[in-house]
Amino acid sequence: VIPEVGNESSINVQEFVHPVLALEKSARDVVPVDLFLPGQVLMISGPNAGGKTLSLKSFGLCAWFVKLGIPITVNRKPSV
Repeated sequence: VIPEVGNESSINVQEFVHPVLALEKSARDVVPVDLFLPGQVLMISGPNAGGKTLSLKSFGLCAWFVKLGIPITVNRKPSV
């Protein structure tokens, strides 16, 4: 899905799956990640091995895909 890009400083991506994980046979076991940032501040907290690093890396990749015009692997129309 190619996201809608606007002039707002918010990001709304729902059910994003890392493209490499989406291509694997065990993609049924992958938990999609949601991200909604209403402004420019982000704080992620949680237990060790809770998925914080994977989430940040996935959304960094998502941001690059949006800049390059590459479709991203989501189940709903995102807005950036």
